Amino acid sequence: MRSVMALMQYALLVKEIPRAGWNKKFPKGHNCSNRKVKDAENVAGHMYGLAFLAMLVADTFKVNHLRLIEMALVHDLVETIATDLVTVTENGRIRTYLEQAKTKKEQEAIKLIARSGGSLGKHIRKLWVEFEAKITPEAKLLNQLDKLEMCFQAQCYHATKQKLNPNEFFGTSKPHITEPKLLALLSQLEKKCVENNGQIG
Repeated sequence: MRSVMALMQYALLVKEIPRAGWNKKFPKGHNCSNRKVKDAENVAGHMYGLAFLAMLVADTFKVNHLRLIEMALVHDLVETIATDLVTVTENGRIRTYLEQAKTKKEQEAIKLIARSGGSLGKHIRKLWVEFEAKITPEAKLLNQLDKLEMCFQAQCYHATKQKLNPNEFFGTSKPHITEPKLLALLSQLEKKCVENNGQIG
């Protein structure tokens, strides 16, 4: 029970961490537009959305349901310590530096989580390492779903007239999505944005 107590503290804390990408200012001349989303989701909200999406498509891709959903529920748990750092919108050396710093912080965070949670913590670490490695069928699929879930949320915010350009999210996600059926879903989201606003963006 001590492990449950320790790990639940992380699960509760992740509900307090905002998703950084929804509210972000960029310097003048940057290729991304400023974003302002009122009452934007937290990291736990994203993890729930990803787990739900994983549940919906697991049969289609014939993967291990439990492992896929478990991985979704822990894939961003390190952000309770490392915070949510957005690097994809940065350029050149700055992006490289931030990505290296992010990787280091997250590796240290998962070690701390694993140590505090006994065998359960080790199980969470194993799932996180698997997700990051992108080698197993479940990890490969979940990494694509991670990008797709963000696009679903961007389309939802766009539909409610929040200040963001969904094209930016579609554009950065598409190179990471290779499954034809997931690309078809992304195409449907793009069409929804056109229907909601007369044009995308």
